[in-house]
This record gives sequence, structure tokens and C-alpha cells, in this order.
Amino acid sequence: MVVTSDNIRLRIAAVRALRFIPGQKTDNIIAQAMTTEPSTSVRRAALLAASYRTRKPLTEALQQVARSDPNDDIRKEAAKLLHD
Repeated sequence: MVVTSDNIRLRIAAVRALRFIPGQKTDNIIAQAMTTEPSTSVRRAALLAASYRTRKPLTEALQQVARSDPNDDIRKEAAKLLHD
């Protein structure tokens, strides 16, 4: 888990807030949240954050999510972000 809190609402809010913080380290945190977070809601929040950012640093993570996320809607959203 990238954001280490048991409170899912806090994790969602933290990941969403990352969309406004510049830098490669932030991109890495968003990518980790998209690919390793157990909560569907937090992974969805990470996709929201990714939608505000330059795609190139997140391409590999988006491709992974589009291929293998267990949630069909999240896979579709990742694929959409790759083609925007």
C-alpha cells in the first residue's frame, strides 16, 4: 500500500490530492497506487489523479492496469487514459 492508513477515505483523499503535486516521485506514487492498492476505490482515485498528469511517466502503469486490473471499469478507464 502506498498510502499507509487503515482509513480508506483518507487513502482516497491522499491519492486524489497527488494530482496537483508536480514531480517524478509523485508520478511513482500514483503508479504504485494504480497497480498495487488493494482497494478498488483507491485505485480509481489514482486513475483520477493520473488523468490530470502527463501520461508518459505513467504509461507503463496504465498499460498494466488496462491489461490486468481485476475490475473491468478500472481496466476500461486506464485504456481510455492511454488513448487520450
